[in-house]
Amino acid sequence: MTKVVFLALWYCPIYPSALFFCSFSLVMSYFVDRFSLMRSWAPSPKIGKIISRISRRYFMPAAVCISAIMASYMWTSFNFDNLCVVYSFDYGTTDYDGTWIMPSIKHGRIDRAGGIQTTRLVDIKSSKDQLYEFCNQNFLSERRESLKFPALPSYQPVGNHWMSDDQERLTRVFGWSSVGILCFVVSFYILVVIHTLTKSYKPKGEDKEIPFSASGTAGYVPQVKSDVINFPLIACPVQPIIDDDLIDWASPFYSYENFDLTIDADKIMDRDKKGRSVTDTAFSKVVHWEAPV
Repeated sequence: MTKVVFLALWYCPIYPSALFFCSFSLVMSYFVDRFSLMRSWAPSPKIGKIISRISRRYFMPAAVCISAIMASYMWTSFNFDNLCVVYSFDYGTTDYDGTWIMPSIKHGRIDRAGGIQTTRLVDIKSSKDQLYEFCNQNFLSERRESLKFPALPSYQPVGNHWMSDDQERLTRVFGWSSVGILCFVVSFYILVVIHTLTKSYKPKGEDKEIPFSASGTAGYVPQVKSDVINFPLIACPVQPIIDDDLIDWASPFYSYENFDLTIDADKIMDRDKKGRSVTDTAFSKVVHWEAPV
């Protein structure tokens, strides 16, 4: 979705219909994804709203800012032909003025009548023609000495003005608008960074004054489910766990040590060169301290 929106915002200044194609694409994507979620795809993991939040808060402002900047540059390059009118030219010194004998062309080939090439007279007077010369209309081109920002009519080369009066007025509006949008987006990102680095924790709700040990909630103890054992295997040393209520299950015949994977790992694996056991390096650690009376 973000790629489609970005492309639409990039090209909409010169091709406004891109916004309609983008809308159609998003609508089709919505119905296809909805059908796939309900009928074809497996249940997706619960990742929350963080991806959509990042896209809405950070991607969209950047995309709008880039669209405004590109719009200003595209309007300066209109009509994209790299041709400028030659205003000062000595028409009396042209070498191609006069009457010339040209071969007649018929159906894309030189016309020959009875095997003889036919000709016609062509009278050329350059004083009646408008002359053009090449000029680089792209302010983002590598041929320019430096980047021109914002894109304003004043950056046109001396003697090579290709913009009309209406185009110059519109270009000024787009150029300074892109500067304003860029400043706003950059300020927004700076405020986001400052808020992220300086924000403090604010609890939600009210303190019920119920200790964790009395809440009946099990602690997070790493466990591995097995298809051949009725109870999960504990992937951490169980000795530091003083309170058995931290584990939400209990075997009627065996203690928790019988399900401790670290005991088996210590018997199978040797210690490393530093004398550390596999329990110290490969397993998680869960420690419980009794609440003071």
